[in-house]
Amino acid sequence: MKNLSILLISAFVILLSSCTKVVDLKLNEPESKVAVDGLISNRAGESFIKLAYTKGYLSSDEPETIIDAQVSVRDNRGNLILFTASGNDGLYLPPTDFVGEVGKTYTLDVQYEGGSLSAESTMNDTVSGNNVNVIKADVTDPYLDAGYHLLATIKKYQEEDNYYKAEIFINGVKQMTTASDIIAFDDLMFEAGEELEARLYTWAETLEDDEKPQMGDVVTLQLISISEETYKYLIALSETPMQGGLFGKTPANVPSNIEGGLGWFQASSYNISGEVVVQE
Repeated sequence: MKNLSILLISAFVILLSSCTKVVDLKLNEPESKVAVDGLISNRAGESFIKLAYTKGYLSSDEPETIIDAQVSVRDNRGNLILFTASGNDGLYLPPTDFVGEVGKTYTLDVQYEGGSLSAESTMNDTVSGNNVNVIKADVTDPYLDAGYHLLATIKKYQEEDNYYKAEIFINGVKQMTTASDIIAFDDLMFEAGEELEARLYTWAETLEDDEKPQMGDVVTLQLISISEETYKYLIALSETPMQGGLFGKTPANVPSNIEGGLGWFQASSYNISGEVVVQE
């Protein structure tokens, strides 16, 4: 009887094994779209438009750049600025002396093989910060985590709600290199004339030495005035896991102001709000 049970179990296992079937799932690749990263700046040499096709999530190929498009920007006074391709990386640049102006609305127009793109953005007034400082906190600090903290005071300059982006440089090298590093914030909880005491960035004590400020380093804070729409875009971008960024695999659930494509076009005024030498 025992031998019979063993034979029955063996036969059952063989039967199950013989029923195994490999299913090869065919996933549909998303349609490739044109992604735009565009900036009109109030400083010479900083405006640009970048164009590339998005890639499917499962693709391991590098994104294909667009180098033969016709790219132009027109302001609300009728001035036309032509952007020309610079190299083979999909980057388009305006004349070297072009400078965006606060209060102007800029309209992007892109004509490429197979379609066209457009977008619009208005440059808000410049914002500045004061009392820029970097302080070091240790494990005994009751309020701050151990590490270096970048602090600044920002004054709300108008009744309307304002939106900001912060960029940080150490010895002239920009520190924000990925979407998760984006610093964007608002002043909705403050009245005009009030000051925001902002802790903008923290370098944890556990970071490697080359990943955080050292004594004698010069830390520069640059504040950028942005629109509410740009603020929402940056927040979504910072919270969305992305493979290869905007020009890599197709991003999901990220807002866009590009008609006919993906990405973002913004006109922003920049201001260096302060520099500080790191002290122990």
